[in-house]
Amino acid sequence: VSWVGDTNRLKVDHWQQQMGELEECIANLQLKRSEQISESESALEFMKERLQAKELERMDAMTASAREMSNLERRLQEATETCMALRVERARLEEELESAQLHIPKQAVTAKAVPMEGLDVLYLKNVVIKFLQATSSGSSSSQALLPVIATLLQFSPDEFKQTQAALFSSMGGIL
Repeated sequence: VSWVGDTNRLKVDHWQQQMGELEECIANLQLKRSEQISESESALEFMKERLQAKELERMDAMTASAREMSNLERRLQEATETCMALRVERARLEEELESAQLHIPKQAVTAKAVPMEGLDVLYLKNVVIKFLQATSSGSSSSQALLPVIATLLQFSPDEFKQTQAALFSSMGGIL
């Protein structure tokens, strides 16, 4: 009977040892699980912070793009207004040119038809003054007055081209 008691005791010891090992294994597994959860939570927090940083960058980029678009729209509006003002100025200058051309004597319209001694000096003086004023202010009406002066002073085609090139150059290449 003591033999049976010893065997049972051995079995109980063995089971207790296995229970201890199992409890230790469970404790290790729980510790590893806690560590993995902590690592996952840290990684999740890191990813969350990166995502928030990326979202802030995206919002900053969108804000900068909106500002740039607003700036471009403003510049387009200004350019459109300038273009409209220039069109109005051009129309006014064309009317002024037509009016000036109506005052040119019929003989002056054809080159070489007016001898220099018969030239209306007052008219020539006024045209030259207008031309100089337009040129000094950078106005495009100086281009319109150049043919009138060329006719009055009987420029040859080469003289006209040379004068036109000089005027073009003096206005910074703007016609």
